[in-house]
Amino acid sequence: MPQIIASSFLLTGSLDETVKLWKSDELDLDRTNTGHCLGVVSVVARPSGYVAASASLDSFVRVFEVGSNSTIATLEAPPSEVWQMRFNPEQ
Repeated sequence: MPQIIASSFLLTGSLDETVKLWKSDELDLDRTNTGHCLGVVSVVARPSGYVAASASLDSFVRVFEVGSNSTIATLEAPPSEVWQMRFNPEQ
């Protein structure tokens, strides 16, 4: 079962290779997720808040559970090709 996270949060990607989860009501850092080898240039979360994806300069898109940082899938993309992402809101 996925770990429950804050109902409202902000995800940010960073050149330090991490994705940070912030509690949006106070903008307090809740956790830092790792998994890339170069800077993260894009992050997106599904509307449920349990699953997110991050794209990095390391040429990988990583799909992961937000609460546990468990990788669900890793997709390889050409270098510097993925700068924006979004989940289909109907799925």
